[in-house]
Amino acid sequence: MIDPRTVLPPQLDADQVAALASSHHHWWTKALPVRAAGTGHESAAMPSPGEVHAEPLGNGESFRAWSVVRGGDPALELVVKIPTRPVAQLTHPLGAELVVLAHVPGGLSAVPIGSHEPTADEPLAFVVTTRVPGRRLPAARWDDDLVAALTRQLASLHVHGGTEAATLSAVGDPVRDAEQAMNWWTGNEPEAARTLEELWPAVLRHQESTRPAFEHAERLLVHGDASAANVLVDEQGVPRLVDWEWSHRGDPARDLAFIGGQIHAEPWYAQLDESQIEHQVDVYVEARAELGEPLSSPAGGGVPDAAQLRTAMLRRRAAHLLHEVFFTSAHFHRVAAAGGEEAEFYADTAAGVQQQIRDWLT
Repeated sequence: MIDPRTVLPPQLDADQVAALASSHHHWWTKALPVRAAGTGHESAAMPSPGEVHAEPLGNGESFRAWSVVRGGDPALELVVKIPTRPVAQLTHPLGAELVVLAHVPGGLSAVPIGSHEPTADEPLAFVVTTRVPGRRLPAARWDDDLVAALTRQLASLHVHGGTEAATLSAVGDPVRDAEQAMNWWTGNEPEAARTLEELWPAVLRHQESTRPAFEHAERLLVHGDASAANVLVDEQGVPRLVDWEWSHRGDPARDLAFIGGQIHAEPWYAQLDESQIEHQVDVYVEARAELGEPLSSPAGGGVPDAAQLRTAMLRRRAAHLLHEVFFTSAHFHRVAAAGGEEAEFYADTAAGVQQQIRDWLT
């Protein structure tokens, strides 16, 4: 018998998503106390079943997201995510995101509702959460104030997020991690890997230079992919995080890095100069202190002072950003080579990112 986790689950259209939601009345029962929070009401009456409408929200790396609204009431909006690959190929088990969301500080992201693993009798696979308010902003719109607001949210996650929710730990050696990634691309996507060869020696030298800073990396709950494409900003300018597929117990400097820096590319990475990067880290250090959990180091021996910890975080931030953009450029080349309507966009983005890396390292 074929394991249903190893095959692509049914890919639903809008009517099928609406029908699925209509058959799960309890999703809204779970969501309503969340919607009522902060309104001054202890509870909210559950409305009678109404017409459910579904429309696409967008596609991520592994999921297609749908907005589901009941009875035309935007306060009764949920998000249903359908895996676009076999669940056995996902970074985390299907319901792991819900476990993480249950340990994320309130107001930072969605609230978990439920999930379903595919079985032989029911091959459907999905994850359901509340809707995070706001919209994605172009990376070019990320000014100092917005970066600072996101940084404070990340500090709250790192201090108050439950590390027991993270099933994976990923604080390692930047050289080893780069070599492992390069070996994967060479073995699995050799054509894309060849586009990395020119820059590879310079990248490896940079990562080697940052190695000592990783001795001071904390192991906290991190989002893992806090690029501009995974942040929604509401009308009050409050940023919140979505798409927790890469969450893990790891280095908080990674979360600071993914908003951008020396590399910029829409819709993922904002352009920040050195002074702006230093300002972001200073905001983070201040926020951590205000939350009662200043930066610390798990390294043995002498305890580094605050200035040393700040410098180490800046160096790790640079290493995380370089690793991300370098190997993502190979992904862009791979997408461009596959053709399609966005092939030219991805080819141009790959070339632009690699040129910026070249300028950064030389």
